[in-house]
Amino acid sequence: MRYSAVVAIIVALLTGSCGSIGSSRTAADAEREKTTTSSAHESTTSTGAGPTSVATSAVPPPSASAPVQATPAPNPEPDSSSVTDPSPTAAPSPANPNPSDFSGAVSISPTSTTTEQPVAVELDITNVTDHVVEPSVAANPNGVGLVCTADLTPDGHTNEPLVLDENFWFVTNGPLDPGDRGGYGPGYYTPTAPGQVTCEGVIIATSDDWATVVSVARLTNIAPAVLTVTAPDVKSG
Repeated sequence: MRYSAVVAIIVALLTGSCGSIGSSRTAADAEREKTTTSSAHESTTSTGAGPTSVATSAVPPPSASAPVQATPAPNPEPDSSSVTDPSPTAAPSPANPNPSDFSGAVSISPTSTTTEQPVAVELDITNVTDHVVEPSVAANPNGVGLVCTADLTPDGHTNEPLVLDENFWFVTNGPLDPGDRGGYGPGYYTPTAPGQVTCEGVIIATSDDWATVVSVARLTNIAPAVLTVTAPDVKSG
């Protein structure tokens, strides 16, 4: 009986001691796990990928030795008061006429007549040059005209005095551009003697401010025209 009681007491003591040890270990283990979890949480907070884990570095100011790029100043607007408009280029003056400057024709209608019977005469000219030509005597020392005389030579000379609107007519066109046409006519020529009269387009000149004129050259590209003049028929009574 006494032995059994002793055994029971020993078993009870051992059982209580083991429970205390188990309880104590469990508490220690819990505390250790808590500490480990807290450390792990702190470590995650400082190194994790969340927004609070990103470290922001301040941007250093530019070095004092770095070159500074200067911004170019805008071009100033030109001062209109100081701008001078270029002078307009003057147009070249129309050229003085030359014998080869024109093509064209001289015409007589009719081509035969009797003395004292007028015929119509005309001169047609076309500028065949590459520049402006002035056929009028108003602007240049020479001009273009139509002459009809009995002694007119193939090169445009005559010894007969030239009388305006009798045996001589001015071409009074303004300047002719290349390809432009001009001329004179019709005028009227009245022959005074039987024979042949030649009419030509000519270059004329003056030595007394056009009080008198002379024919100095025929227009080489324009053929002369010839008028045949006969005496009137004399009827016997």
